[in-house]
Parts: sequence; C-alpha cells; structure tokens
Amino acid sequence: MNLAELEQAAATALARGQYQQSHRYCLEILKREPGHPEAHYWLGINCLSRRLPDKAITLLQVATRLAPGEGRYWVQLARALSLAERVPETEAALARALACEPGDALSIDSLGVLFSRLGDHARAEGYFRRSLEREPTNPDFLFNLAASLRFNGKLAEAAEVSRKLYRLHPERTDNYALLAELAPESTLAELAGAFRQRLRELTEVDARLQVAHGLARLLERQEQPVAALEVLLEPNAARRAAIEYDPAEDGAMFDALHRVCDHDFLAGLAVEPVAAPIFVVGMPRTGTTLLERIIAAHSQVSSAGELQDFPVLFKRASGSASPRLLDAATVAAAGAVDYPALGRQFLQVTRPRAGDTVHFIDKLPMNFLYTAFILKAIPGARVICLRRHPLDTVVSNFRQLFALRASQYRYAHDLADIARYYLEFDRLVGHWSEVLPPGQFLQIAYEDLVADTERHSRRVIEFLRLPWEPACLDFHASTAPVATASALQVRRPVYRSSVGRWRVVAELLKPARQVFEAAGLQW
Repeated sequence: MNLAELEQAAATALARGQYQQSHRYCLEILKREPGHPEAHYWLGINCLSRRLPDKAITLLQVATRLAPGEGRYWVQLARALSLAERVPETEAALARALACEPGDALSIDSLGVLFSRLGDHARAEGYFRRSLEREPTNPDFLFNLAASLRFNGKLAEAAEVSRKLYRLHPERTDNYALLAELAPESTLAELAGAFRQRLRELTEVDARLQVAHGLARLLERQEQPVAALEVLLEPNAARRAAIEYDPAEDGAMFDALHRVCDHDFLAGLAVEPVAAPIFVVGMPRTGTTLLERIIAAHSQVSSAGELQDFPVLFKRASGSASPRLLDAATVAAAGAVDYPALGRQFLQVTRPRAGDTVHFIDKLPMNFLYTAFILKAIPGARVICLRRHPLDTVVSNFRQLFALRASQYRYAHDLADIARYYLEFDRLVGHWSEVLPPGQFLQIAYEDLVADTERHSRRVIEFLRLPWEPACLDFHASTAPVATASALQVRRPVYRSSVGRWRVVAELLKPARQVFEAAGLQW
C-alpha cells in the first residue's frame, strides 16, 4: 500500500475498533514518514480507547508539536491528561483546543466529556447536543447526552435520548440501567420482558451484569424487591470470578492503615481555623449525596462533586509503583509523602472547579480510606462520615452498578464480601475516632438524618463552624447538577422508605448475615 492507502486503512481500522490492525498501519506510516502528525494522533486515540492515558499523552504531545494549530490533537491530549488526573495541564490543553475551534463531531463530544469531568455539566450538555447535530445516531454521543441531561435534572428528555439509544443500539448494554431508571411507568413491564430476553441471549460477563442491573431496577420500580435482588446474584457471581477478587488484599490494606496511621503519625495535628474543604465520606450508597446537598445549600458552601484528585495525588506523592490506587504497599509508603505540599497541590488543582464560596465539598465516598492523610495534608479540613445500617449498606452496594474498571469497588459483587468490607470500614472509622483530634471528624447516621433532618443538619452545620441557614432544609429545590447515583432521589424532599429495606430481602441476605453474626455485630 502507498502512504495514502495506509492512512485510510489506519483510520478505518481505528473507527471499527480494530486497534491492533490500526496500530500496525500507523507504525508502517511512521516508518516511512516519522514526522506524520496524524499517525501519532491515531496512535494516541488507540491508547485512549484501551485506557492507557500515559502512553496516549506522549503520542498526542508529539502530534501537537508537529501540528500546533490542529484542534483535534489538543482536544484528545486534554482528554488523556484528564484521565491521568493532571488537572492544570488538562486546562491548558483545553484552552488551546478551544482556541483552535475544532468542528468535527468526535472533538465536540470529547469537549463535552472534558467539561463534565471538570464539573461544568451545563456546558458539557451543550457540546453533547452539538456533536449529535453532526452524527444523530452515534451511540457514544447519545449516551453522553442522556447522562448529562440526567445530571442536570432534565429527566424527561434524558429518558427520550436513552430510549432512542436503546432502540438504535440495543447492544449498548451500559445504557440499560440508565433507561431502567428514567423510563416512564407505563413502559416498565414491556422493558422488563425485553431485558430478560436479552439477559438470556448474552454470554459476555460485563454485558450480562449491566443488563441484569437494568432489569433489577425495573423490578424495583414495580415493587418486586426480592425478584430484583435474585436477578443480580448469578451475574455478580460471574463477575467476581472473572476479576478473581481476593478479600485478603483489601484486608491487608485496612491493616496497613491501622498500623501506619497511629497516634505518632498524627502527632501535632491541630485544627486550623481557615477556609478549607469539607469531605463527605462513607461507604457508597449510604446517604452521602443527601448530606452533601444539605450542606451545599448553605450560602458559604459549594459542591465540587466526587473529586478523584486526592487519591491520585496521594498515590503520586507516595512514590508507590503498585498497580492499585490504594493498597497495602501504597499505605506503607505514606511516610515518604510531603503532606504540606500535597495539601497545597490538592487545593491548587481543585479550587478553580469549586466556585468562589468560602468552603467547598469533595464528596468522594471512598475518601474514608484517606481521612488521616487528608487531615495531615489539609489541617483545616473537616471530614463527615455517613454511617448506615450494616444490612441496608450491603443491599445498597450490591444493587449499585459501579464503574466496572474501578478497582476500589471489586468487593461489591458478593453479599458476603460486602459484609466483610463493611466490618473493615466499621473498624477503620472507629480507629479514626480514636486517633484524630476532636473537631475535625464527625460521624452521622443516615437513619438519624432522615428521622430528624433539621436537628442533625444543625449539628453538621455547627460542626463546620458555620451559622445556621434555613435553606439547608430546602436542598431538594436546588437546580445544581448531581453527578452521582442518587441524582433522582436528592431532587425530592427527605423520605424514610430506604430505612430498613433489608428486611424485605432478609432471606437472600443470609451470606452477609452469617458474616456479621460470626463477627458479633448486632443490628
């Protein structure tokens, strides 16, 4: 093939998802023309498609040097930098991309993804709409717009877009749970039948799990909680076997946290009366979004959402080369961290996304693992930990479809594993209460918060050293985007129907109950 034919073949293979073939074509192009910017661009996209952001950054940096006026290259470089959590560099590359005004559909959609990751969901929605104007049936663009509309509270339109995606691309199983959540009541039975049939046809583990979660959500909405939980048992078991989850790895991580984060490690830590971030933490699906919305309704507070920055920055600062973001090896390296520098870096990369209020909230639930490191790096921070009934926590985690590539949620595919993880969480939170200075760490029970919302909201606001504002009780009236699994629930006033939900499916929870009983945990 001549160079023009190789270029066409490389681009076509990449568009079809034939990554190895496209890679070979690109290498042949570069053998003949080492300064070919498009080949570097295609190789960068190839790496992004395979979740290799560091390699993509290197390739796309070459492309931007070779053709600095090509907006497409800057967009994808910004996307790669964003996936690597290199925020200042992301914003710089994004500025270059916007200055070039790229007009192709992929770049426009990618700009939407970037603004979504930066927390600007209104602007992201606009880009997703523009990308669909160019390619109205593109499945990626449809999914991104549906998710964005859901974040922004435009639920009826989000349902329409999700339904269109389902109709045009039923193979997109990542859409099933979204459609199940948004679909009108009149369509639930029909969809449930179609989802059951699809589940019988599929063999791929992750696709089956995605469809099963969609079907479970439909059954929950039809008030069939037992059937909903039963649907999830086999697909989750298959997923657990496929990822070869070993609870002992998480156990070693928790042991390391207890061992490293002792009184000596935290010696000299003192509360500083400065404007600082608020961290709302806890196991997922335990009321963290509800509490975040209550606090964010205060005039002196804004929410930055679930930021991934602290875990990523801590990993880099530790120098740990282990593959997971947090594990026993990374915790063991905690002594090598320059904590004042870590705190300054965290504030530098997050503050521009957090508005101009005195305080902002980082609501990444799994930051409960990092509490000691957070307070050592940012002495003025406050951490509020949500607690929920252990069996309600098990059910809510098992029912949640977490990001399949996120290693921190590997425990969530088995009821007994979740119970074991809860015991470790419970033990660690007790440890934080013992070793942290008073005034920086507060525990709140979800059940208390919904039973007497005003009383416990006042307690939280007082803990934050803020004056009480009645607006905190009107959180559901806020139009601010909600980019979490609780996006629909927190647009309603406080309700109590989630308390004690485990009792309805108690028979199916026997594996979790046995773990708790063996540990002597009472409920």
